[in-house]
Amino acid sequence: MRSLLLISILFIALPSLAQDRSRMLCVFDMQDRNNESNDARIFSCTHMANVAGLPARVTFDIEEALMYGVILFSSEFKNGSFTSEELSSLENFVETGGVIISSRIDDEEYFDLFGISNVHDSKNRYSLDFEIDKDEVLFDLIDEEYEQSISLGRSNGQDIFKTVSYETTSAKTLAKFDDGSSGFIQNSFGEGTAYSFGFTWKDLIVRNQINRDYEAQRITSNGFEATQDVLFFLVRNIFSKHIPYSAWKHTSPRNSSSTLIVTHDLDSKTGMDSMQVFASQERERGITATYNITTRYFDDYTMGPFYTNNGTVVDFVKNLRHVIGSHSVGHFFDFADDDIFPMGEMGLTQENYTPYNDGVVTSGGTVFGECEVSKNILEENHNLNIRSFRAGHLAYNKYLINVLDTLGYEFDSNFSSADILTNFPFQCKYGRSFSGKVSDVTEIPVTISDVFHDNPITSTNFESKVDIWKTIFNQNDRNGAVTTLLIHPNRLWKNTAQNLFLDQLPSSSNIMEMTRFGDYWNQRKNVTFSSSLDNNQLTIKLNQALTIENEEVSFIVAQGQDLNDILILDHLGNELDLNQEDWKENDVMVFVKAPVLSGIPDSKATSKTNIILFPNPTQEQFYIQSDVEILDANVVNILGQSVEASFSKRDNLIQLDARTQSGLYFIVMKLVNGEQVIRQMIKE
Repeated sequence: MRSLLLISILFIALPSLAQDRSRMLCVFDMQDRNNESNDARIFSCTHMANVAGLPARVTFDIEEALMYGVILFSSEFKNGSFTSEELSSLENFVETGGVIISSRIDDEEYFDLFGISNVHDSKNRYSLDFEIDKDEVLFDLIDEEYEQSISLGRSNGQDIFKTVSYETTSAKTLAKFDDGSSGFIQNSFGEGTAYSFGFTWKDLIVRNQINRDYEAQRITSNGFEATQDVLFFLVRNIFSKHIPYSAWKHTSPRNSSSTLIVTHDLDSKTGMDSMQVFASQERERGITATYNITTRYFDDYTMGPFYTNNGTVVDFVKNLRHVIGSHSVGHFFDFADDDIFPMGEMGLTQENYTPYNDGVVTSGGTVFGECEVSKNILEENHNLNIRSFRAGHLAYNKYLINVLDTLGYEFDSNFSSADILTNFPFQCKYGRSFSGKVSDVTEIPVTISDVFHDNPITSTNFESKVDIWKTIFNQNDRNGAVTTLLIHPNRLWKNTAQNLFLDQLPSSSNIMEMTRFGDYWNQRKNVTFSSSLDNNQLTIKLNQALTIENEEVSFIVAQGQDLNDILILDHLGNELDLNQEDWKENDVMVFVKAPVLSGIPDSKATSKTNIILFPNPTQEQFYIQSDVEILDANVVNILGQSVEASFSKRDNLIQLDARTQSGLYFIVMKLVNGEQVIRQMIKE
């Protein structure tokens, strides 16, 4: 590993890119010019650019767009999308080295630019198969069965969304629909290149996200489906192929290969009885997990009031620094039915919200009741700030996001990644609708779980199920995708299964609690940058300061191991002394390295000293409880710098008041026995 950020590079100009054009991706918004009724296409386009991590700018000005090296068009090319003068400018742009990426071509005036002679509509194409041997650069991550063949809809003869296939002249076919026709093409036009996919972005992005995808999933749970993710990789690889030494934001914090999120759903009396074992062993490993609590305070046909009188158990988990989320009030199997569970209104309480299930159907339930009452109970009883939600049975009500957004929830984790065909987070839309408002709620899909529908997990077969988890995790790890593990802590052998899985994770991976990863993901979205090449130097310039909130965001430089100089600047032009290491094949990772402080427990470590920090996360003061006397404690930020703090002892507790901004900190404690112990603390 090399620590520096100033390395000289040899730049060989590529003839396919006019060097005076911007090295950012232009996302061209066609919503108005195509008279679209909603923002689903441009939303899908910007989401692709965000996950790909590319430096991007959105514009609807064609003259501005032509200043960029690569243009990603939000919508299909149809009659009237461009004037004849604009089309001539676009052709000249490509002819002189520009690159364009479009969805469907629906009119013959664009045929010459894309190297085709005709298009054919169909609503009965159900998959797209990539011919990965045609271009190793574009398809470098497309190496799994369900990546090489992506699903568009259930192939049972029903009509799905419209696709177009291409009769090619000069274009090269890079993928074919299941009927053998061309569905993804590449055309060399002068010194530039035009790419086109035979579908609209919304039909493979938003349609999947709102789960209106004609049952496109081939696996319901505990499987690897990556239809959306393939598009992210292809857009990034097209950009990287044509922009020399391109840089993009990595999809996992710092230099970790990928992230695992450990979550538990507490929806039974047995879960309440045994979750302390899970929480304690996770704490010994240095892991912070998310515990989603069902606040059952009433009895009906399905289950009893197991939350009542179990507040001390929830506090125990909280005091071990785990994070509590809401798992609804009643854990009802028919919560997704908006006729049974209408939206309802705010203002319900434990006293006046009384849903009841008779074993067949629930009565008296509302979405506001399930989300608001559970949130208020947990916050009031345990002094918490509830930020995340997961419904019982992963039931996704039409009004769920509207309600979560109104109530101030920030994260939801209801969809199975295999069901919605993506492993990456996304911003949810209201009403599960193409035209729905974009909320502030981030969906983090569930990837693997202890729920196996066809062949349930048991005390005798869990090792084979762990092998399935491991396979899926490794598939995600190669793609840098997050993996969310859901285990119901209602059987102690499940804790054995979890530990077996954790022991087999690659050392390069990262374990992070759900809301922490969600914060990282949103900070990543907010970090914007540009890059430039000048003779033998690549410069990456951030558009904002590097702060404790965004310093986990890292960058990958394509073919960076061939370079000698990479310069990283902040928004004021100050050079940043970051870290660099070789990353996979021939790329380079640029990141802020976490301070090396002896005693910090990592995801594989075991802490032998019983020291608890609570509340954690905290907004103001917090306390340290230890079975060994603490002589001194110091607060250190992520860069290893001491932070002003005051301490006072009270009984067997130490109260600490750290005057800090929000972020991750380390509490360095000197014990009476001479040991130094370090724990993490999050300041909200």
